[in-house]
Amino acid sequence: MMSKGPGRIMGLPPLLGFLLGNGIIGFALGIVCAGLIVLTNVGGLNDVLAASDVGLLGLGALFFLFGLTFASVVMGAAVMSLPKR
Repeated sequence: MMSKGPGRIMGLPPLLGFLLGNGIIGFALGIVCAGLIVLTNVGGLNDVLAASDVGLLGLGALFFLFGLTFASVVMGAAVMSLPKR
């Protein structure tokens, strides 16, 4: 039986919980960054999305792909910062 500790997420093994936690943090950061880009209308992106008939699809793709990219970067950085054994 696995014990519950401060580093345990949903009863997952420690490394998977570590990756999942960092992935969630990275995905949230990506969503925030994409939201700021849309809100500040960088490059007229908000105008293009508003004028397009598939603007919601583009917005969803933007948010998902930013989240996925940031999650991958944060997970990779976390794994590379683990101490060597």
